[in-house]
Amino acid sequence: MHNGGEGRLNIGDLDFSGGSPKEELEFEESSVESNNLRMDIEKLRAATEDAIRNIRENYLFRESELISQIQSEDMKKALLENRPGTLETNDDLSIEELKQFEIARMEEIESLKRIGHKASSKESMFNLSSSEVSSIFRRSLENQGEDVGPIDLEKCSEAIKEKYQKEVEDMERAVRDECEVEFDKQRKQLRFDYENKMNQEISEVQNRLNEYWQERAEELEDKINQLSEARPRSTSELEKIYQSQYEERLAVETQRLKAEIEVSLRNEYEIMLNQRVEAAKKETQDPNDFLTDLRREMEEKFQQRLVIEKNEWKEEIQSIILPEIRSKLEPSLKEKLAEVESKVKQDADVEIKGKVEIIKKEAEERIKNYIQKVAQRDYESLKEKIKEDMKKALRKEQESKLQTALDAEVKLQIEREIRKELTLQMESQVYEEVESRVKEEIRNELIDLYKNRQKQIRHELNAKLKAAQEKYTIQQKKEVAKQVAGMLEKREKEIKNNLRKKLERDKKEIEAELAKEYEGNQSYQRVKTTKELTEISKTKAQLIVQIKKVKQEKKEELNMIRKQREELEQKIKDLEQIQEKNFFQNKTPMSQRSTIFQPEIVNEVQAQDIETPNENAIPHENIDPPRMQSQRKLLSHYNSQDLLNQIISKNMQETQDAYRLLEETKDPPSYYRRSLNESPADTPPIYYRS
Repeated sequence: MHNGGEGRLNIGDLDFSGGSPKEELEFEESSVESNNLRMDIEKLRAATEDAIRNIRENYLFRESELISQIQSEDMKKALLENRPGTLETNDDLSIEELKQFEIARMEEIESLKRIGHKASSKESMFNLSSSEVSSIFRRSLENQGEDVGPIDLEKCSEAIKEKYQKEVEDMERAVRDECEVEFDKQRKQLRFDYENKMNQEISEVQNRLNEYWQERAEELEDKINQLSEARPRSTSELEKIYQSQYEERLAVETQRLKAEIEVSLRNEYEIMLNQRVEAAKKETQDPNDFLTDLRREMEEKFQQRLVIEKNEWKEEIQSIILPEIRSKLEPSLKEKLAEVESKVKQDADVEIKGKVEIIKKEAEERIKNYIQKVAQRDYESLKEKIKEDMKKALRKEQESKLQTALDAEVKLQIEREIRKELTLQMESQVYEEVESRVKEEIRNELIDLYKNRQKQIRHELNAKLKAAQEKYTIQQKKEVAKQVAGMLEKREKEIKNNLRKKLERDKKEIEAELAKEYEGNQSYQRVKTTKELTEISKTKAQLIVQIKKVKQEKKEELNMIRKQREELEQKIKDLEQIQEKNFFQNKTPMSQRSTIFQPEIVNEVQAQDIETPNENAIPHENIDPPRMQSQRKLLSHYNSQDLLNQIISKNMQETQDAYRLLEETKDPPSYYRRSLNESPADTPPIYYRS
């Protein structure tokens, strides 16, 4: 780091102790000394340029440290854009401008000398004391005819400093005023352009969003219109759909339970029937009476048990199966609805967030690019204007000063040639001191101005950005709220439509399943009915066979009865003949108190002829022989054929009634089916004539 450069000269470095005031210097004008003086001036210029370069490097170094500490990129860009123009280029203080500046300073020093002020020279350059320098100035001024008092170097330096400070302050004030005016104009223009750009971007985003959501709304409305036709218009229709499904399911369950109940009842009644048949076989009863009684009892019990089972089954369905079906259907539908709603909400939130983030990113990037372009363009134009104005002002001052200098040189050519070298020597010293101090002050003031201006620009930009962000966020929130409300409404419609579609799909699936179940049940019922028909035909055949057997047995019994009747009649005739023989042999009249038949001794042969019971005969009560003659006459006229015909006709009537009932019953008992299955189904019933 450099502290002002190598060629900087301070008043404290001057040493005025050497030499006596009485000695005088005879200054010889020679080319060697003029060359040395020019070399010293060039060294001084090089030193000032090095000092300026060092100042620039020091500033850039500090600026880099400050930029490294700043985190936001916007602040870094603003800091680099608001950098002073002298730090950007190295042509701000060229050698020609320094020469012009030195000539102007020489004119000012000469004018100060005319007023009475004196300048001091550097003792280290010419080894001159303060008294010698003062004597040189006094001699030059006496030649002009002016009374010069003692020269005070401190007053001279202070006067020069005050004058330059005033000039610098006036120039800075004028430049500052112009800059502020231009900056206000540019700020207003920037604000106006920024607001216009922001409004354009917002309008574009709004138009895009409106177009997008309008397209989505049209699509959803088309879908809604398509689905509204197939949708149930009221809850009553939905209830009807559910009721129809419920009734179909209920019918299926009833058929299934009915089949199970019938199977169980048939098994029980078959067991009971077998037990009764076995018990009946052991007992000696009339088979026709036993079958009719048994059939009647079985039918009554079957009907009673069937009614009881149906009532129990209805109560069980209403209390258990219906709530189970409803409880199974309702949670599944609710869960599906909740899943669909959650999916729809998640999709809507993701879409909204993605769109909002994309819009924010695009708006921020466009705003940043626009601010950067505008700031860079405005700053460059402002910098160029300030440079041109400063150059014009300096050129005007230099031209005016050159003109005055030329006039003075025309008048005082001789004095100027003599004083030229001394003025250059003294001016270098004063120039270095004043220039160093002025540069330091200007540099400090410029740094302060730069910092203040930078802070002001930051505050203004931050305020603008905050206002714009607040405005944008408010507008964006309103628009997002509106769009979200619209999206939610549309999404709700979509959800409802999806639910309707799903319900219709489920309805179709349920209908297909129920149709399949119905077809399966129908096929099962067909198979079952065919089996039952085969069983009925078998039972029918078995009954026919049994009826044939019974008829055959009846015929055999009737034949036996006929034989017995004939035998009895023969025996009665024999007995009558014997009694007549005995009567005629004895010739004894019958008394009133005597019986019809008298006890007689019967031979063993006769007893064997009389008492020949048949083992296959039907047991019947013993009939006392007739006692009176009227009774004997009735026995001769007794018609046993009529009785036999009556019995046969009665049995045939019972068999025909049983066969007719068997044909009319839809579900005959299993023992009839079994009998029908055992016998051929196509054998017609046999009817016997009495």
